[in-house]
Amino acid sequence: MRQAMSETTSATRSLQGRVVSNKMNHTVTVLIERQIQHGVYGKILRRSTKLHAHDESGDCREGDWCASSNAVHCPRPSIIAWSKSCNASAREGTTMIQMQSRLAAADNSGARELMCIKVLGGSKRRYAGIGDVIKVSVKDAIPRGKVKKGEVYDAVVVRTAKGVRRPDGSLIRFDGNAAVLLNNKLEPIGTRIFGPVTRELRSERFMKIVSLAPEVL
Repeated sequence: MRQAMSETTSATRSLQGRVVSNKMNHTVTVLIERQIQHGVYGKILRRSTKLHAHDESGDCREGDWCASSNAVHCPRPSIIAWSKSCNASAREGTTMIQMQSRLAAADNSGARELMCIKVLGGSKRRYAGIGDVIKVSVKDAIPRGKVKKGEVYDAVVVRTAKGVRRPDGSLIRFDGNAAVLLNNKLEPIGTRIFGPVTRELRSERFMKIVSLAPEVL
């Protein structure tokens, strides 16, 4: 009787995790992290488990959070059928740009990939959104470009996967994170801007970026 109750409880427990791989067909790898207390010393220990989750729609991406209020175990022990997969509401809860976040360069400065090393605007500020200035390191650059790999610049965030919520309730979301490199005067280093930008950048500091962008949303 007690064994049957424990099996029922484990079959209907609530799970929440982060997608770390979506390379399989209709199946994603979910990393579930939890904290447990040591039975003798009372210390808090961190434990992580990787499970496979079924994604019928196939729209889950790496970094998305998915949750299930009623996870039902399938015949294979490592497979979990999620009653609620990654959707727009799950993606909206993901964090914005922070330290170690990777961004694409949205200009022709020569940089390809950037990494955030600091969020400017105060020592207690941890996250950055569209229109915020961050300190980045160039992780990849084209040969004979204006910037070189390993150099550090200021950059303004122009697109985020989390998006920006407007007062009218609309949500503008992009496929990835992107930033534009700036010089010491907070002016764009490049002469062209690739991809759309949002009208939240329409300030005195970044009007040049808005004018160079091919599309303003």
